[in-house]
Amino acid sequence: MKSFTPVFALVGLLLSSVLLPAQEVLVNYKLDDAIRGVEPTAVSSEIEASRFLVHGDSNVERASYGISPSNGHAFARLAASASKVGMTTPVLATSESEALRKGRYFSFTLKPAKNGRVSVGTLSFDRLTQNIMGVADYPTFTVSFTLVVNLGGQDYVVGTSSIESDASVGIHNSSRATFDLASVSGMDLSAGASPITFKIYLHTNAAPNYYQVVRMTNLTVFAPVR
Repeated sequence: MKSFTPVFALVGLLLSSVLLPAQEVLVNYKLDDAIRGVEPTAVSSEIEASRFLVHGDSNVERASYGISPSNGHAFARLAASASKVGMTTPVLATSESEALRKGRYFSFTLKPAKNGRVSVGTLSFDRLTQNIMGVADYPTFTVSFTLVVNLGGQDYVVGTSSIESDASVGIHNSSRATFDLASVSGMDLSAGASPITFKIYLHTNAAPNYYQVVRMTNLTVFAPVR
């Protein structure tokens, strides 16, 4: 696997404020339908965008990790499908380094339109946790989303955004993760003529539990503020 270059000079990795109106949408992945949701929408005329892809290495993962057939979210259970190998086999890594080694991630690629350039400013998405069955009190956990950018054949770890789960049944903690791509040390995303691949890795401190789920939806890449 490629080496990863840690990024230390990342300014404003997680932005809690509303995005400025001046930011143009380059592409949006709705992730709200198992078929149409992985196709790029609102694609800028300046770029071409791939489908939203799932990377895994076994049928066990496909049953517990990927694109939800019910609502189109990118999702991961905390344990593998009961029908395959039991309900206590972890799906997610327990650390960032393990996640990067396993090669289990979501991705998409942007490339410039003919004679054009790719200029990106921020990337954001909604993240949620879910407890499915009617258990009185679920164990809480932290799940982290690590963003990696591949540019010119080199992988750069941009940063990590984390959320806490809830103990009760239902979908919880819907919040927006936003990564600032404008000031990343070691790469220039301001006006690139090469394709850029974005990879999102998940890892958690949770004990395996088939009925606890992490979800991601409504991913958007914005151009820099002008």
